[in-house]
Amino acid sequence: MMRVLIVDDSTAMQHILRRGLVSAELTDIEIRLASNGLEALEAAKQWAPNLILSDWHMPEMTGLELLQAINHEMPDIKVGFVTTETSDDRIREAHDAGVQFVINKPFTVETLHRVVLPVLEQIRTGTTEVTRLKGAIDTDVDASEESRGEVAQPISKPVVVNFPGVEALEESINRVGSRAVFMEAIDTISSVFYTNLKLPQKRTV
Repeated sequence: MMRVLIVDDSTAMQHILRRGLVSAELTDIEIRLASNGLEALEAAKQWAPNLILSDWHMPEMTGLELLQAINHEMPDIKVGFVTTETSDDRIREAHDAGVQFVINKPFTVETLHRVVLPVLEQIRTGTTEVTRLKGAIDTDVDASEESRGEVAQPISKPVVVNFPGVEALEESINRVGSRAVFMEAIDTISSVFYTNLKLPQKRTV
C-alpha cells in the first residue's frame, strides 16, 4: 500500500490535493493529512509515508525545514512541494536539499497526476533514482509548454518533406474531381520547413 501524507496549513488545499489524488483511481494508496511541518514530522515517524506533498510556507515548521528533517531522520521518504513559492534561488535551494518536484499553485488535476504519479510508480517499483521534470517549477498545464516547466527544444536539423510524383498526384486528383486535370512536372524543389519560421506580414499602403 502506497502512503501519501499531504501537508498544508490550508484545509481547503489539503482536500483539493486529496481529491486530485483520489481522482487518479489508484487502488493501492492511503492518504493522510497534516496542518503543519511539526505535525507532519510526527506523523511521518509514526506512519512512515512513501511520499509527502508539502506546502512551503507554514507556521511552526516550513516545508523546507520539514524536508531537511525528513532527509536527516527518514531519508527513504520522498518529499515534493506544492507551493506559491517561485523564487529561483528558493527553488534551487529546495532541489539542492533533495525535493523531488515543485508544483506551483494554482495547478490543475492533470498537472498533479503528471508529476506525482510517475514518482509513486518509481517508489512502487523500487527505482532508486527518481527522474525529475526538466525545469525547476511545474505550473498549470493549460498554459504553454514552457509554463509547465517543459521547454520545447528547437529542432536541430530541418525536416525534409517528400511530395508524391506528378503522375500519382494527377491520378489522385482526377479520381475525386469532376473535371480532368493535367499536370506537368517542373524542376524538383526540396521543401524544407523549420519550426521557428516566421512569415512576413502583409503591409497595407
